Amino acid sequence: MYARIFSLRIRYLLTFGLAITTLFFVLTEKTKPLEATTSQAITDQNGDGIINLVDARLLAPPQTVNCPVCVDVNGDKKIDSMDVYLVRFNAGLESPDEGKYSYKPRLDVNNDGVLSQADADIIQTYVGQGVQAPAFGLDDPSELTFGYVADELLVKFKIGVVSQQKSPIFTKFNANAKESFNLVNTDKIKINTNNIEALQKQLNNESDVEKAYKNHVGELMTNDPYWQNQWGHRQIRIEETWYTETKGSATNPVQVAVIDTGLDVNHPDIQKNLSSTRRNILIDSPQDPDYSNVDDTEGHGTLMSGIIAATANNDKGIAGLAQNVELIPIKAGASVSDSAIGKAFEWIIGEVNRGDLDIKVINMSFGYGYTDSNSFLTNFHLQYAREKLGIVLVASAGNDGRGDCEYPARHQNVICVGATNAQDAICNLSSGKSDADILAPGSEIISLSAAAIDADGNGVHTSSGCWTSQAAAYISGVAALCRTVSFLPKSTEITREDLKCKNMNHQGYGRVDAWATLWWRNCHKYDFNNDLKINTLDAQSVAFRFNQPSTYNILYDIAPVGTDGRIDLGDVYAILQRDGLFCPAW
Repeated sequence: MYARIFSLRIRYLLTFGLAITTLFFVLTEKTKPLEATTSQAITDQNGDGIINLVDARLLAPPQTVNCPVCVDVNGDKKIDSMDVYLVRFNAGLESPDEGKYSYKPRLDVNNDGVLSQADADIIQTYVGQGVQAPAFGLDDPSELTFGYVADELLVKFKIGVVSQQKSPIFTKFNANAKESFNLVNTDKIKINTNNIEALQKQLNNESDVEKAYKNHVGELMTNDPYWQNQWGHRQIRIEETWYTETKGSATNPVQVAVIDTGLDVNHPDIQKNLSSTRRNILIDSPQDPDYSNVDDTEGHGTLMSGIIAATANNDKGIAGLAQNVELIPIKAGASVSDSAIGKAFEWIIGEVNRGDLDIKVINMSFGYGYTDSNSFLTNFHLQYAREKLGIVLVASAGNDGRGDCEYPARHQNVICVGATNAQDAICNLSSGKSDADILAPGSEIISLSAAAIDADGNGVHTSSGCWTSQAAAYISGVAALCRTVSFLPKSTEITREDLKCKNMNHQGYGRVDAWATLWWRNCHKYDFNNDLKINTLDAQSVAFRFNQPSTYNILYDIAPVGTDGRIDLGDVYAILQRDGLFCPAW
């Protein structure tokens, strides 16, 4: 009996020991510092259409596999304190008082969907290492930092190669042409292979090919946390406007006055573009401490001001349309009377005539109904501000679902703005359906929230419904950018000439297209031969310098804003987008 028990214990110990040994080897294998594969082609592991660091980390988790490229979050091919700092800063661990940037997948080292100290800790274990090539089959593994499209290549053919010569090459590599850029003899092709690097090299060896490029992707131009919610900005092509036209002038910002309920001047996301000049129209005496107190207890003025001038790319809140602008808040109260607005214009006109201010745009997101303009005191003020001072006046059409605009938007010197939704349809409750000068996004618009009404404490507010107040603020923001690139003469020209729009999606008179508007005012920089039109001659001028870098001339370096020191596809695209458009005479 004892022998049997002893035998069972021995068998148990042997079984237990084998299990422990197996577990030991499993754990050892899982934590063994393997090398990231150097030859295996990287593919789109998560199916998002992009090949980047996320896919590399899925193939070689850097916490268990030795993968320096996986933690090189800034793509400089070395792992140092800056990589650690970038993660910590974007996670809000370096400067908590400044908030944090929006989530960036390239900084999420452990692919858990959040940025935290855990990501920084993993990078810390790599500090001092360098990124060696090849890695994941890439000669330049830094291409993974921002990534590239998983199934596309851009193939630039040599001068003189025609389509008949290209077709056999596409067939040979089982690729299909998706888009052509004829002036630079480049084709974007859809590929059918898991090894994009190998195909790129094969194409580079073709006698008719000058060079094949991966279709690299980038990040959004702003890191504001709620940028993804600002559908209206993208709808009017503000990113393209910032990239190829203007962000506003930092040295000589356009002054924009917002006559409204005031402004939360302490809001952290408006500071950069906020003027030191403020005016409370409800107070008459300059000696009264509240003469310049524009505290916003209603929130409406702060909401409008944010659309126009919230600081962009500062990891806070939202991005305003004009990245460099001087916002002048004028408080007229929640019940804006005609006399209060008259006082506001009296003050503005006096300041401008004395040369103390140089206001170029006035936003009026309010209305007085649909009575004839001659019935209002401010009829004269509006006419004087526009015709004598050349100020662009913008007002909301009204929210009564009417075909006509309410006052002051119905005034002949004011731009009347109706509201559209994300489908570019005029909102049901928007007035100005037949009379509006222009339309702009007004549905579910996110902007800044005044402290007095900030229920969530996050500094932003999304308006439920669709309103022409927000639409007017959109036009004021675009008008401010427009005045940056072209002075508007003091004249009685038709109001819609203030915002000359081309190539827009039409609803009524057309939803504003920021890029088209700014292009129209700024188009002479693309007209190299001064014939007042953009065509193949201008495109050829850029293409010639693209193909011969030694002939660099800053005149043809048109993208991004401010030039980037080289003439490349960005400059070519800027011209191609404008082919067939005309410039106004100087």
